[in-house]
Amino acid sequence: MKHPTLPLVATLLLALLWVAPACATGPALHTDHEDQARAAVQELLNAYAGGSRAGFAHLVSQDFSPQRQDYLNRMDQAARSEQAVQFEFFVEQVLIKDQTMTVTVRWNKKAQTAAGQTKTDGLTVFVFGAENGLWKLTQTRGDNPF
Repeated sequence: MKHPTLPLVATLLLALLWVAPACATGPALHTDHEDQARAAVQELLNAYAGGSRAGFAHLVSQDFSPQRQDYLNRMDQAARSEQAVQFEFFVEQVLIKDQTMTVTVRWNKKAQTAAGQTKTDGLTVFVFGAENGLWKLTQTRGDNPF
């Protein structure tokens, strides 16, 4: 006697084996999210490399944590000691939830200082909040690129 559920179980098992590897890698990064992340980080790095405190400050939220003014002062001090700053970066991960975008970035920076050419690299998590249609920096974790 043939068991009627055996073909159904076999079909479900095959479907699970086919779908499981795709799920194990996680969801693909939505291109639009990656583009938004890349643009937000690029704008921030360009403002720093351009040496404009006002341009950089415009991209940092008033709600920056822990202290916005301390962060801007440290950025300004670092920018004055570096010239011909060049950044290269790779977006490793983007998470967008509600009005927050968290971007993990691997970067390297070349700059000219009084001591000569310097090269640094690191991994930074930039956290942006949506404010009036713009992504503004609200927090950083990891290595400081500035």
